[in-house]
Amino acid sequence: MRTLILGALVLCCAFLPGAPLWAGMCSAPHFPPDRSLFVADDGNNLRQSGGPNYAKAPILAVLNAGDEVGLIDVDGKWANVETVDGVRGWISAKNLLSGQAFLKREQAQNKDMYQECGQLGDIVTSFPMDIDGDGGLETMTLTCQPGIDCANFTMRITEIQGGIVFQGPAYGDSPLIFCQCGAGSYYPTLVGDLDGDGKAEILAEYAPSDLSASSFWLGDYDGKGFKTLLDGKSLVENPAKPGFFAFADPPMNEYESGVRWLMSFSGWSKDGKARGTVFQIRKNPQTGDATDVYTGEGLFTPEKGGFTLTGWEKPFALAQ
Repeated sequence: MRTLILGALVLCCAFLPGAPLWAGMCSAPHFPPDRSLFVADDGNNLRQSGGPNYAKAPILAVLNAGDEVGLIDVDGKWANVETVDGVRGWISAKNLLSGQAFLKREQAQNKDMYQECGQLGDIVTSFPMDIDGDGGLETMTLTCQPGIDCANFTMRITEIQGGIVFQGPAYGDSPLIFCQCGAGSYYPTLVGDLDGDGKAEILAEYAPSDLSASSFWLGDYDGKGFKTLLDGKSLVENPAKPGFFAFADPPMNEYESGVRWLMSFSGWSKDGKARGTVFQIRKNPQTGDATDVYTGEGLFTPEKGGFTLTGWEKPFALAQ
């Protein structure tokens, strides 16, 4: 069973050269619907061949409940499949379930792991935007699909008249599949013109499950799809330029360094400022321990390389 521990994933992927932080974040299927199957229980041997003499065939891998495979072929009681890692072999077909059947079973047996869309509360699923800078308004809509560990969201961008400008993927690893998970999330936090080019960008937040600095993915539409502008960067206040929160590597120890960081955004004000929440951890003057949490809600102007604080809607102060 795949579970999402966001902090561990961030730590892991930060040390994998070239690995995008979004890879493996959500629990959307890896394979297309007509191929996607899930292993029903633990301890299933993936063998080099099936059939009457299967016991003599070399074991290529051991598959457990919740592991996804892509169907290649069926021969009697045996299924030729491919793992998400690209290993191809044979497994007893009776030990495989469709995605719908697997989710239905998990919903009944593992309610804590099954993420219902209706359990997410009031989250934003519609974002107005000018994706191509032509002055016309488009809308990015996110559609939820329930899943194990995460409720996953596919995106679609449409014109006011209803025509589809862009349809995001529904399976595979992609920065355009978003999710709300039991331990953190990966979800758009701000959509708009963030670099002054007249076109909207998408800023998605890797929200941690604890009080540590968020990381972000920033994507830009190139007329055919979205390209990554940055990934895995935090918004940390520049000591040499107070009030400017720059995209930078996540702070190694925000509990000891005393830096301020932008944790998340909550949309735009009427005058076009981004609403964001700032955090800082300071040492308690009595104990000397880094336990005092300061926070405030501010208004920010997007600039090249980050955001500039222009004022506070909720003053920055020690959290009660």
